[in-house]
Amino acid sequence: MLLEQEIKVDECYTAVWRESKHTLIHCAKGCRLSPEALTKAIDELKISHGISLQATIIGYDSLTSMNKQKINTLEDHPGFKKITELLNMRSEDVKCWIEGEHNVYEYRKGSLWKSIEITDPTKMTQRQLAALVKAWAPIVNGNDTLKAAFEAQSASFQEYKEQNDSLKASLKQMHEIVARNKKEINELYTKEKLLHNQIINAGLVPVDMQGSKKQ
Repeated sequence: MLLEQEIKVDECYTAVWRESKHTLIHCAKGCRLSPEALTKAIDELKISHGISLQATIIGYDSLTSMNKQKINTLEDHPGFKKITELLNMRSEDVKCWIEGEHNVYEYRKGSLWKSIEITDPTKMTQRQLAALVKAWAPIVNGNDTLKAAFEAQSASFQEYKEQNDSLKASLKQMHEIVARNKKEINELYTKEKLLHNQIINAGLVPVDMQGSKKQ
């Protein structure tokens, strides 16, 4: 239908959420169009195929785009957030199509790649690695052993950044460091929970609970 209106896209994502349907399309560099042209095309589709867009989200337009005048409009839109949220949930409520039949979770050139959460450190970009290190902070702050492991991880990451931000060989080395430390942190966290439960089962009060019990 888009091709009928001379709109060529290389990516298309559609999310169904409750009574709403959100669709995100991406045009290749040489096929980009203005919001005005897209609006005109949708008006034509309403006549030819009965497709009607209605703004069901108060304060947001039915059609929006990424452009220099409103650079954050698209990513701030609830529809965009819902699409990325469902993608990260691996939900069947979002359908993806990428020209060349690429997998959305592996295609680094995809328009949504930076919004997809990757759990395997060996497949993360430097930006995703930095986000992972930041996300670990609340987990380890309350435990000295975990905190030491976390600080070692952070120091390794900072040292890597200072040495060289661009070498792929260094990035591969960082992947290995993150994977190894992530495993160690998870193991320490599991052991801490197990020990905590064993102390409680023995009828004792863990140190981190004594203050609250006195109260």
